Amino acid sequence: MKAFVSSIPVSYGLTSIYLGEKVQFSDHAQAKNYLSDFDTGKKINSTELKHKIIYEAIYSDGAMFEREDLNINEALKLHEEVGRVAEYFKAILNNK
Repeated sequence: MKAFVSSIPVSYGLTSIYLGEKVQFSDHAQAKNYLSDFDTGKKINSTELKHKIIYEAIYSDGAMFEREDLNINEALKLHEEVGRVAEYFKAILNNK
């Protein structure tokens, strides 16, 4: 139990995602036409996109902590909190 509670992050993963606006269809054929004609080489204006972060921490016991749909400030705050908890458990382990 102590090993589980006191495990610390050994790796951090950050995925930067840019999302466009959702396109909604009420008709199956319209959605199919949209997908069939979709141009993956099309240049996209970056002001049309929302930036999101997926944050993950892999712990020494193999557990993974993940949060999705964060903006950069939320991801930074979460990372600071994860770091504070990790430092707390490191201090406990070093004072055995």
